[in-house]
Amino acid sequence: MQRYMLDRQIYKVDTSFGPVRVKVSSGYGTTRKKIEYEDLAKIAKEKGISLSEVENIIQKDLNV
Repeated sequence: MQRYMLDRQIYKVDTSFGPVRVKVSSGYGTTRKKIEYEDLAKIAKEKGISLSEVENIIQKDLNV
C-alpha cells in the first residue's frame, strides 16, 4: 500500500458559533477539508450538543 503526503494548511473561518479552524489538504488532484476536532469539542461542550450536531451545522455554514 502506497501512501501520499498532501500539502496541508489551516484556515480560521467565521461560523454561526464564531471562528473555527479548518484544515485543507490538497495534492495529487484531490482536496479535503476537515474541521479541527478541538474546536468541535469546545463548541459541543459549551452548547451542550453532540460533536456530530456541531459538525453538521458548521458544514452547512461553510459548505464543507
